[in-house]
Amino acid sequence: MKIFIKNNLKKLVISSVVILCPIIFGLILWNDLPELIAIHYDFSGNADRFSGKAFAVFGLPLIMLAIHWLCMLITSFDKKNIWQNSKAFGMIFYIMPLTSLFVSAIMYSIILDAEFNFISLSFVFLGALFTFIGNYLPKCK
Repeated sequence: MKIFIKNNLKKLVISSVVILCPIIFGLILWNDLPELIAIHYDFSGNADRFSGKAFAVFGLPLIMLAIHWLCMLITSFDKKNIWQNSKAFGMIFYIMPLTSLFVSAIMYSIILDAEFNFISLSFVFLGALFTFIGNYLPKCK
């Protein structure tokens, strides 16, 4: 595990900072944010779960950071990963930061009344993510 963290410390720090970047944007918009923020939508685009703005700004990125680090720790404890393809292994550094940026961008765009179809954009993002993962899965041992 120490070797994993030592060899990937720069990627780990950069990916963690990218995951936390939406907090800065949330702090900039803090006074403009409503007290209750929609954090989940159904398939027709109707908000069905809400949270306070503190959880939306701080909690969601911190949960994503925790999941990111959990994936890193699980990967580092797997003895078989020393023979893993470096590109396939490297994809775990990019999935959660991209997801954090995407989810936060959608959330803040809706709060700021941006006019776009976020449901379609979500499907495009998920399709691209599955294509990205599907491209590297055959290279995994």
